[in-house]
Amino acid sequence: MRDIDVRRALHEQLLVRFKQDGDSRVLDELAVGYDEARVDVAVINGALHGYEIKSDSDTLERLPHQIKAYCQALDYVTLVASSRHLERAEDMVPAWWGLVSAESLRSGGVKLKSVRRRKRNPNITPLGLAVYLWREEALAFLEQRGERGIRGWTKIHLWDLIAATATVVEISSYVRSCLKTRPAWRVDAPQKSHADLPLRKPTSSNFQVNLSPLHMHG
Repeated sequence: MRDIDVRRALHEQLLVRFKQDGDSRVLDELAVGYDEARVDVAVINGALHGYEIKSDSDTLERLPHQIKAYCQALDYVTLVASSRHLERAEDMVPAWWGLVSAESLRSGGVKLKSVRRRKRNPNITPLGLAVYLWREEALAFLEQRGERGIRGWTKIHLWDLIAATATVVEISSYVRSCLKTRPAWRVDAPQKSHADLPLRKPTSSNFQVNLSPLHMHG
């Protein structure tokens, strides 16, 4: 059972209703976080729901890193795993993750079965959400909120300012709107970081740029 087999089954068995409801967007390989860990499939509507696939041909080597990345911003996560990985993976992932087993059929197809119902992520962070935004999107969000003098900032500093001045609810709503409406979506599209522009330090006295180790990835 290969990744492509499980992915096809996921789209055909679990995600078809989202593709037809007119309010959701389904994306393959959505980059998540500073170091751009990629969740296999994402559904964007009133929430951000990620589906991570572990087929027979996969290993669980990257799962701890993926857990860390996904827990910062995804409202829901469902692990879709073959029986080879499911028992061990269940011990690794947070209790709020949903679990779906992927079973090979003699016909060559894959049958998906719910093992554990998903719950909402209790640990979403403002910064974890902000990093989904392309630089222009982050800039627009801040300028709509009255921030000025920030056009020369790097996207990292824009993300930090968003995280320091907006709530999780506000950022989540904006992020989902951006993800759903980006034209000609490509997960590898350049995000125009403008890293070559001179950095202008924040002028607000109550705002401190947080250059934690998390910002150094990638």
